[in-house]
Amino acid sequence: MIFLFIWWFLLLLLGFAALPVTLRFLRFLPERGYAFAKPLALLLWVYPFWLLTMLGFLQNNFGTLAFLLVVLAGASWGLLRGRGKDSVIFWLRANWRYVLVVETVFTVAYLAFAYYRAFNPEIQVTEKPMEFMFLNSILQSHTFPPHDAWLSGFAISYYYLGYVIVAALAKLGSIPSAYAFNLGLSMTFALAAVGAFGLLFNLVKHAQGAARQGKKQSLAPYAFGILAVFLLLVIGNLEGVFEVGYNAGIGSREFYAALNLHGLEEVQPSGTITPQDNWWWWRASRVLNDVNPNGGGHVEVIDEFPMFSFLLGDLHPHVLALPYGVLALAVALNLLLMPPISPRLVSDTTRELLDKTDRDPAWVSQVIPVVASQILTLRTLVTALLVGALGMLNTWDIVTYGVIIVAAFAIAQYRAHGKASWWMLGNSAAYVVLVFVGGAILFLPFYLGFSSQAQGVMPQLTKTPWYQYLIMFGLFIFVVVSFAALLFAQRRDKARVLTAMAEFAAPLIAVPIVIALGGMLVILFAPGLREQIIALLNLDPQNAVRDAFVVYFGALWAQPWVFVLLVVLISGLAALGRLELAGGENAPTRTGVVFALLLALVGLVLTFGVEFLFIRDIFGSRMNTVFKLYYQAWLLLAMASTFGAFYISQTTRSVGRYVWLGAFGVLVGLSLLYPYFALPARAGNFDTKQVAPTLDGWAWVRRYYPADNAAIDWVRANVTPGAVILESSGRQYSFDNRVSAATGIPTVLGWRFHEEQWRGNSIETAPRAQDVEQIYKSRDLQETRALLDKYGVDYVIVGSIERDQYQMNQSLVDKFGKLGELVFEQGSLRIYRVGAQ
Repeated sequence: MIFLFIWWFLLLLLGFAALPVTLRFLRFLPERGYAFAKPLALLLWVYPFWLLTMLGFLQNNFGTLAFLLVVLAGASWGLLRGRGKDSVIFWLRANWRYVLVVETVFTVAYLAFAYYRAFNPEIQVTEKPMEFMFLNSILQSHTFPPHDAWLSGFAISYYYLGYVIVAALAKLGSIPSAYAFNLGLSMTFALAAVGAFGLLFNLVKHAQGAARQGKKQSLAPYAFGILAVFLLLVIGNLEGVFEVGYNAGIGSREFYAALNLHGLEEVQPSGTITPQDNWWWWRASRVLNDVNPNGGGHVEVIDEFPMFSFLLGDLHPHVLALPYGVLALAVALNLLLMPPISPRLVSDTTRELLDKTDRDPAWVSQVIPVVASQILTLRTLVTALLVGALGMLNTWDIVTYGVIIVAAFAIAQYRAHGKASWWMLGNSAAYVVLVFVGGAILFLPFYLGFSSQAQGVMPQLTKTPWYQYLIMFGLFIFVVVSFAALLFAQRRDKARVLTAMAEFAAPLIAVPIVIALGGMLVILFAPGLREQIIALLNLDPQNAVRDAFVVYFGALWAQPWVFVLLVVLISGLAALGRLELAGGENAPTRTGVVFALLLALVGLVLTFGVEFLFIRDIFGSRMNTVFKLYYQAWLLLAMASTFGAFYISQTTRSVGRYVWLGAFGVLVGLSLLYPYFALPARAGNFDTKQVAPTLDGWAWVRRYYPADNAAIDWVRANVTPGAVILESSGRQYSFDNRVSAATGIPTVLGWRFHEEQWRGNSIETAPRAQDVEQIYKSRDLQETRALLDKYGVDYVIVGSIERDQYQMNQSLVDKFGKLGELVFEQGSLRIYRVGAQ
């Protein structure tokens, strides 16, 4: 309990320390961004810590972190606290009710998730051991880049900023890493919750605008802020409905087999509405099921959503980055509400230059530096910091949220001038350069050392069936379609909307044709790729082009409806958005509409893109591409749908309004079936008689593996940083690398396949796997010593895992006593010192 309070207090302290910066940075939001103070404070605190430690000026210790917190607070309050009615104190006094609500949302979310997590805190299975290793590697590293505890001699090659944030809080609060793991999850859930609340509060409050002046304060911003929390974090997809229906005996096995929900029809029904098969809730993250184009067969596709992620409890980068995705949307909204940079405010010389650009676009190259000087502000610098951080938090996020930020800036400029002038384009181009290039420069040490498994882009052949797509996004599609239909019905110029839709639909329809033509060119003129495509699709080499066309368009012909739906929706949203930019009678409401349309549009484009292309990686399928982009789409569609629900409820009357609200309520209720049944299933029904609640993620090891735990404690107490240990080269998702994961002391090789994913090759891992096996299995002492020296091994771990994996008899164990000395023994587990330490 004390660690839970310390973590909460540190977040409160950090948010307060950076509050003046937050209120200045997001000052154009109605509440000036208070809800985002904590994630922004963490970024402003951790970034200099990471950078200065990377550059060798500081070390990773408590003193550094405490010093930087004092510097942050001093700079923030000393330089930006304001005076009089513009001061932070005045704002706090005037908005104390809102502050209280925000802190209540944060604290309730934090404690609620911590309560859930206390009933299943174990750091085991899936990728939790890997994430625990990252956390302990960072805690153990005195300097950065942090070493990789599963590949001795190498630094982490992964997007690890989220782990630095968790590790920094753990070190500042003197909190053991086994607790920090679960507290980091609770913090992430709470930060995402308060961010979603704050984003929709601001959006709705601004949309109400002048209409509420002089009237009693509306509760709508609070109500829809809470709804945003539920749509983002609490609801599940509609797969839970089919779990309940199948187990209750509603419908035939053939019906569920046709849905192809990851083998649901193969489970023995419980006979009640409660699913009871082991890990049934996992199927909701595998709704999409692709088929291997070469002879059929299942291809794994991941379609996670936040409720599943937090239910599972993996401290993965896409989870840790979620609050910063919400923060990026708040930055975009702030930019959309910011007074535009007007050419009337610039000098006569600059205005003359602008006049020349209207006559000759070639002058735009000279406009961009002038514009850059206008927008190069502290706000732009912090925005660049956020965009750069997104790449280090979860690299997939930098493009999506960065584009939304830049689009919001460009839209604000467009709306201010009413047309796409060269001033607007130069302004936007300069902003793109400052934000993306600036972000890359700020995090250059990370990007220089980062390796990726991405190997290009490949065409996607299998198409998503419409029913699986709607099971995944059905609630959001219902709201977005309703929202778009209402906007269309409210417009007098419906013909213009339809014309604009046709203009946007044309390039979307052309996408599969262009990709097919690109594939044809590859087959004809790239022999190496030609052979890969022929092998992948099992084509006749003599008729490869023809057969590839048949396979490609045959898949689209067999499953065309997601393509059709998205072409209509995307073109419709784009058309409505373009026409909405012209403004209207209620400018604040129209701004909210434009922002919601932008979020929905980008979210749907993400789901459209994975129907035709995917990032080629070590898996050779769209598994990771769908995983990452669907996760982003969930956030964007959840926020857009919340505003859509607000808009529909506020602008419609009569019976239609109540019918729609009833349908929306039913869909929300159906989406809540998943967490309603999954949370108790995952938490042992919250039965304190069966489970002793704790946030210690390593308590299970002390209970079931006392010898391994004692060895880990010994290593923590006796092995100095810089040493190298040797333990089993771990099987994927296993407990095998328990010592390196729990201590952060590097071993020669951990989970081999994961290391190959992170580095994009097996150059280093393949020989290490052979050498580790040889060290344990060889009877030749000279050979064993040479291999130990090759990797600078100081300590060898021999436990039941090593004995079983390498089939070690007692003589193979005892050989290490001849190469060094036995320094620890408990049960069957031994530690030998074989190095200089």
